[in-house]
Amino acid sequence: MMPLVSIDGFPFAVSASVGTEERARALAARAVLALDWHVEQLGWRPQLRLTVSDGDDWPDVAPVPIYGVPQTWVDHTIIAAGEAPLFAEVSADLLSLAPPAMSDRLRDTYGDPPVLVGYFDQYLPHELVHLFCEQVPVAPAPLWIVELFCNLGMVGYLAECEPGTLPLLRVAADASAHIPISERPIHDLADMERSFDAGQLAFGWYILRLTALADRLWHTAGRGFYRAIYDRLLQADKPIVVADLEALDPAVGPALVAWPNV
Repeated sequence: MMPLVSIDGFPFAVSASVGTEERARALAARAVLALDWHVEQLGWRPQLRLTVSDGDDWPDVAPVPIYGVPQTWVDHTIIAAGEAPLFAEVSADLLSLAPPAMSDRLRDTYGDPPVLVGYFDQYLPHELVHLFCEQVPVAPAPLWIVELFCNLGMVGYLAECEPGTLPLLRVAADASAHIPISERPIHDLADMERSFDAGQLAFGWYILRLTALADRLWHTAGRGFYRAIYDRLLQADKPIVVADLEALDPAVGPALVAWPNV
């Protein structure tokens, strides 16, 4: 591993693999805007260290060893510097099960063959939401609720600040709706933790469908729902359950009943 390069000029520490400095600056500039938006919604500013890593450096900087998996640990957000085998695997999975019209949308949005860097890049705002749960005590919560919360923040930021990037998020999420349940035997919301044992595509399916769910809820329940979930999470002494979410907005119950066909 070569030493990471420090990138100056940002209000948080930024480091990058050698040769990826330009991309790191672009992602850091975007992180400034996204973090400011989350701070406005959630009421305080967490600490952040951002690392943009290539495949060679990834094992030394990322606790989750699969190159390309966006991740956040306490104050450290780690993003891939470029295309990863994971992205190609997800793309091939979506294409293999998509009807012709959906295949055309995938190629029109991500290229031919589809390259999902643009899709995975949208998870930078998602990862920044994790900072708000990693640095203060929060209620014990099922994994799917935490990921839905972060997806709400992602969709909300994109909808309000970068609406032109929403197709990069939505097309892959829409394509995941064509994956039959027979291909994903682990599919109930409560079983998301178990999907890790079934492989990265199984877990990725949950993230894709939770993105669609978050998109639906943002555009029905709105930004108030995003803040309301966080206020409930901050009641750290009480585990959060489905009924808590349903009590926050009348749109939630029908959306959860529809899972995974959201």
